[in-house]
Formats: sequence, structure tokens, C-alpha cells
Amino acid sequence: MNKKVASGMTAGTHGSTFGGNPLAMTVGNTVMDIISNKKFLKNVKSISKYFLSNLKEIQNKYPNIIKEIRGRGLLIGIQLKTDQTKFIKKLMDNNLLTIRAAENVVRVLPPLNVKKSEINLLTAHVMCIVNDFWALMVKIGHISFI
Repeated sequence: MNKKVASGMTAGTHGSTFGGNPLAMTVGNTVMDIISNKKFLKNVKSISKYFLSNLKEIQNKYPNIIKEIRGRGLLIGIQLKTDQTKFIKKLMDNNLLTIRAAENVVRVLPPLNVKKSEINLLTAHVMCIVNDFWALMVKIGHISFI
């Protein structure tokens, strides 16, 4: 910065923690370059379609546990038939961070650069947890096979 520019930056005339500094602007521009790349966006669409399909397969196998799979892109909601607190705890025990959303909904929001192998791992964990919930419900008599 030269003296002429610096003279315009007197105390109280500029206030921002990160706004406009060269590093923040470079990072912002780089992020925009990456996410506006058609190949990147095509991969996001492909991965999200794959993930939703996998989750819907689990829902079809366990309709007494999962009420609905919904979402757009990689912002996904798994609506359970019961409270989601224990389900979220089980996911967390498997190092998967999710959050409670609407009524009985587990919000899943993987990063846009998630790999197919990571989606497979997440899907496998969800399947195991749903299977455990199914076994528990059968054991305590909430589900019958009549």
C-alpha cells in the first residue's frame, strides 16, 4: 500500500475483520473458480443423485424406520418415523456429523467435493444404524411380521 492509499485509511473509516484483505479475496475468487467449473458441478449433481438413490434404497428396505428421504443437491434430510436424537448420536459415534432439522429429520450435508467412496462409507453407516434400530424395534415388539 502506498502513502496516498494509506492516508485514506484513518482510524474509524474502515471496519472489517476479514473483508477485503488480499488473502480473503484470493480465497473467495479461488472458491468461485472451482464451484463454477462445469466439471465440478456435474460431479456434484452425479454424487448427489447417487447418494439420494442409495438412501432411498435403505428407505425402501426399512419403511418402518425411515419415513422419507428428501433434499436437493447434497442438502439431504432423512425423516425418521420416530425422534432422531438416538440416530444422530449413533452417526456421531461413527464420526459422522449431522444435525437435527424439522420433525424427526436428520440433516446430512456433505461437502461439495465429497468422494464416491465417502458416500459409500456414509451409506454403509446409515444402513448399519437403521438395521440396529430395526432389530431393536422387533425385539421390543414395535414391529410385527403379521
